[in-house]
Amino acid sequence: MSFPHPLKRTFRYLEWIFIIVHFSMGFNDTKYNFPVAIEIYTFFFVLSWVYPINRPYWQRCCYIILGLVMTVWARYLGIDIELFLFFYIAKSYFLLNRRITLFITIFTGLIWSIRDLQRNKIPVIQLE
Repeated sequence: MSFPHPLKRTFRYLEWIFIIVHFSMGFNDTKYNFPVAIEIYTFFFVLSWVYPINRPYWQRCCYIILGLVMTVWARYLGIDIELFLFFYIAKSYFLLNRRITLFITIFTGLIWSIRDLQRNKIPVIQLE
């Protein structure tokens, strides 16, 4: 699949803008964990420079999985960078085949939902 160069650059710029905006919003929160946030944002900044378009399939798959794992891990550490979840799912549609993308999306969505249930963000309906 051909991947247009402007789209690659657009993903990169969107990631940078999101990192800057989200990090600056953390200054308003007293519970914000800055050392962890700096490490996570640095990782995503470095990962935004790498784009394995012309690499073997296993490297493209590892790139997507690594980004999604770090997004879920950041969420477990208390840094909600939900937009990166959507960035990496969108990238997977360009870098991977449909079957793997569907599997990765479902699996990541399940883990994401379990975390929401643990945080009690999703109300659980109890039958009486």
